[in-house]
Amino acid sequence: MAGNSSFKDYVADRFYNELFTAIQSYISDNYDDLDLRLYRVRNIGGIELSDIEVKFVSVNDLPDMKIEFDVAVEAEFEVRESDYHYDESENCQQWFMLECSGDLGCNLDDFTISSITEYTSKKKKAKTYVGFPCPFHS
Repeated sequence: MAGNSSFKDYVADRFYNELFTAIQSYISDNYDDLDLRLYRVRNIGGIELSDIEVKFVSVNDLPDMKIEFDVAVEAEFEVRESDYHYDESENCQQWFMLECSGDLGCNLDDFTISSITEYTSKKKKAKTYVGFPCPFHS
């Protein structure tokens, strides 16, 4: 018998590649503006996304079977120094919030990511935490 899975787990499994690619694109375009806690690297010369983990999902109902949901993701990076004299690199983590939407009537086949921001607890919206069993995932 298959165990119950939460909506968070469903989103993490089904949309891992889309979330990873969106964050990778975001850091590629915005690495100078990221608020990373770095101790050895002084000036970022390169940044590479190595893994992501979905931390939680909050959902807001829309008309019909449509939903919008925020996905909080912890991303792990390898950051390299820009000055080749130092030859430093270090790993760090940063949380991101991805605003997503889709239609449950089509099993979220129309899944879209509308925005990505760096996550801080101060930016939380009044939405419901989702941890209920997911009907799409066995």
